Amino acid sequence: RHLLGLPTGDVPFGYQRGNPSEPPAVVPEEAVAIRWAYRRFIATGSYLDIAREFNAWGLRPHSKPRRIGQTGMVRPANVQLTTTGVQRILENPFYCGQVVHRGETRPGQQEVIVDPALWAAVQERKRRGARSPRLGGLLSGIALCDVCERSMWSEQHGAHRYYGERTRGQSD
Repeated sequence: RHLLGLPTGDVPFGYQRGNPSEPPAVVPEEAVAIRWAYRRFIATGSYLDIAREFNAWGLRPHSKPRRIGQTGMVRPANVQLTTTGVQRILENPFYCGQVVHRGETRPGQQEVIVDPALWAAVQERKRRGARSPRLGGLLSGIALCDVCERSMWSEQHGAHRYYGERTRGQSD
């Protein structure tokens, strides 16, 4: 399947599987939301803002119930998109026409939802630092060092929030 440019696993949000020998079809309303998310991420760097909007619009992930260990219990599917789900959407090269299998990337047969230049711009924005909901702070992911262009960290001490330059040992 990979050699043919077809996905080897589950199809991502924005697509639906049909005939196994054909590429997955685009879900139009999800494709519109995905394009919006890519543009929004470049503007804000916030996974949380995108997840909140997707959930407000009533969009739901394509997750499925999973068995938990050997107990036979079933964990229900996610009913809302999470920040992790949004991050996976923004990192997935499937949206710009690629299929990946065991680390090997090749052109896919699926319809492209996100222009490759926009996909690359989001990856660059992520490299500069996305605003993470756990860090908090109004400027997290927005404030950048004017020398190295890396994102600034924020830290809360009592009622005060401090921002500083990340050192090479810290991750974005």
